[in-house]
Amino acid sequence: MILIDSGAKNAVQCIPVIQKMTGERVQLASKMRPALAMLRSREFSVVLVDQACLEQGASFADALWKNAGTAIPLTANFAIHNAERIAREVRSALLRRDRDRVLAAASQRTPCAMN
Repeated sequence: MILIDSGAKNAVQCIPVIQKMTGERVQLASKMRPALAMLRSREFSVVLVDQACLEQGASFADALWKNAGTAIPLTANFAIHNAERIAREVRSALLRRDRDRVLAAASQRTPCAMN
């Protein structure tokens, strides 16, 4: 599941595009308190935050990232990027995570050379 934290009008338009490109459900929080509550109650694969939200204060950003758990933290400027661009960024982050997991699993199976 993917969490979007944005009060931007076009954030709602991003939901179906992200769901289609990633195959994951998307939840939208338009304010910081609901976003933090959602992070505390569920596990997310990606936390996508509008840059405008991060500019509200460092304490919010710190709380958000502390509660993100294993979710990939992403930021986007919803004021200038369209839904397709934002969805591509989310999909790319998920693909990187999957690739990193495969590489980590392969490195655990490979015996270390003894010196």
